[in-house]
This record gives sequence, C-alpha cells and structure tokens, in this order.
Amino acid sequence: MEAYGNKWPYARVRGQGLVEQPAAPGDMSLLTWLHRYVDDLKAPKGAAQERLHSEYVR
Repeated sequence: MEAYGNKWPYARVRGQGLVEQPAAPGDMSLLTWLHRYVDDLKAPKGAAQERLHSEYVR
C-alpha cells in the first residue's frame, strides 16, 4: 500500500480484506439495467407510439 500512497482499493477494508459493500437503494444489476435500456430503444416513439396505444385501447 505504501507504493500507492496508502490509497486503499474500493471494497478493501483494513484488517478484513475485500468485503462486499451493501447495495444502495435504487441500485440494480447491470443485466437488469441493460434489458431496460434496450427495451426503451425498441419502444415506438411519436406517432407510432400513438397508433400502437390506440390499437391496444380498442
């Protein structure tokens, strides 16, 4: 640690080693986020969205 200016790596706790940090509220896995992102990219926008919505309402 001396060679790096005594800067401990993320998740490293002195005397315990690497420990898992508790999840923050609202955190999600990368896979969940990726699925949500791709679904948003594939979602229809503008007039196509309105047409699709009107077809679902019928």
